[in-house]
Amino acid sequence: MKTIIVTGVTGQVGYYVAKQALNEGMNVVGVVRYSTNFNDKFEDRQDLLSNSNFVVATGDLTDRASLDKVVGQHNPDYFVNCAAQSHVGESWTIPYSTAEITGLGVVNCLESIRCNVRSKPCKFVQCSTSEMFGKNQDGYINEDTPLCAMSPYGVSKIFAHEMVRVYRESYGMPCSCVIMFNNTSPKRDKNFFVRKITSKMGELFNRDINTIELGNLNFSRDWGFSGDYAKAIHMMLKSENREDFVVSTGINTKGCQLIHLAFDYANGQLRRAGKEPFFSFDKHISHDTKFDRPNDLTYLLGDNSKIFKHLGWTPEHNIHDIVRIMVDYDVFGVDE
Repeated sequence: MKTIIVTGVTGQVGYYVAKQALNEGMNVVGVVRYSTNFNDKFEDRQDLLSNSNFVVATGDLTDRASLDKVVGQHNPDYFVNCAAQSHVGESWTIPYSTAEITGLGVVNCLESIRCNVRSKPCKFVQCSTSEMFGKNQDGYINEDTPLCAMSPYGVSKIFAHEMVRVYRESYGMPCSCVIMFNNTSPKRDKNFFVRKITSKMGELFNRDINTIELGNLNFSRDWGFSGDYAKAIHMMLKSENREDFVVSTGINTKGCQLIHLAFDYANGQLRRAGKEPFFSFDKHISHDTKFDRPNDLTYLLGDNSKIFKHLGWTPEHNIHDIVRIMVDYDVFGVDE
């Protein structure tokens, strides 16, 4: 039976990576930082905890000794690093810890694997990000697009991304990066744009708030579903290919357009239930400059042709599917 270590297992991509591994009969070691609020971390992830092949290990990307202990004890076949200080806006507030966790933490993962895995190769996949590319893009972004980050988070991810390449080339380690464009799911933290919209829609619908306060909406993103991206990671793990791959939908959606899609879907569901439409962009959306970032990307669009060609991966969900899943979950309490 194969063993996989997943850091960031309480995040959305980590959750879906662990869930698929369990469905495939693997032993899954979910690495989490120590917390007195352990149960809160797995509040909506009880399906992981209830599986006898899932174990939780205490570890921290900034503490090499803790990673050595986990890797040495479990001797994994696979290691997926989904952990990071992953909030782009917050990285401006805590740039040092972002660099330490998101950047240097990956070196600790690589060194732990290199020094502690015994008698077999361990395939390592690092979760890289489209935030590495910067804003000077006007077309499709692929694996060869120059890196030019615009935030402490993006710069930290570039360091990690390049270190994976260095370890691959210097030590022959089977490691690669999945360059994920924006993705979301009901497991996403509510501070991130799409989940913030749909969770606040739920609060609006319950009359807990009157408006949704947002920063600048003059941006476009390539949004995918996190479960689809976890499947791409598993395809990379099982492949002999050690290259890096862009994982995206190849479809661009504006921030304000996504809100309209979410409002329109929710209002359509209400009409079908014989109720009056409720959600209104003009009434319920307001701009608050405190949510504006010092330097933000305005446009991101990914080219996923390489991973389709080499591994056969393609996204199963489009933007309409994503909006449906998120609104159903946060507004109408439906979990597919």
